[in-house]
Amino acid sequence: VGGGTGTTCAVPVDDLVPGTAYGYVPTAGGTALAPEAVFRTDDPAAPFTALVIGDSGSGDANQLAVRDRMLATPADVILHTGDMVYQDGRAEDYDARFFVPYAELLRRVVLWPCRGNHDIRTAHGQPWRDAFYTPANNPERSEDYYSFDHGNAHVVVLDSTARLGPRSAQYAFLAEDLAASRATWKLVVFHHTIYSSGAEHGSNLALRAALVPLFDAHRVDIVFMGHEHTYER
Repeated sequence: VGGGTGTTCAVPVDDLVPGTAYGYVPTAGGTALAPEAVFRTDDPAAPFTALVIGDSGSGDANQLAVRDRMLATPADVILHTGDMVYQDGRAEDYDARFFVPYAELLRRVVLWPCRGNHDIRTAHGQPWRDAFYTPANNPERSEDYYSFDHGNAHVVVLDSTARLGPRSAQYAFLAEDLAASRATWKLVVFHHTIYSSGAEHGSNLALRAALVPLFDAHRVDIVFMGHEHTYER
């Protein structure tokens, strides 16, 4: 497969078969840049395992310890609930706090990104947009929120740093997108938590009032959120 050469490259790969393992070696000028890596395409007829992580981009020993547990846990996909690079989502911090720590995971498992409040502090989140490619499959063609299918699940990733009320473009997208899906599982991902007993942030009641009726109406199975640095379910 051919592609451009530069510090940032996107190489499209078409006609992949579901549930199939593919090996690849990235090269530049005929020189291998890394050993062969293997990834597997998702299969709508097979079960899958997802890793869910949030508020991860600290660059400290805690991040690396969780990363090591992720490496030891076989998974098919990774969902991120935002705050991917602390403190300010600066472009110069992405290598040290995201791409280097997760390099081995990213070589073989797709990670779906989400915007958190720390990710938008620099240039309204433009470094986040520059670092990731998302489907942008909404009427605004915004990279900040999107949806995708993985296996027998449909996943909607929202940007809770922006407007999400009933009159917002995101709300309309969410309602239409969930209504159109016939997936066995419906999952939603965003950053700010709507149910939390945490002492630092607690529950976002306005977001809860706006979104929960929509989740109930369209039978959403699980909502993954971050922001509060505790584990709750």
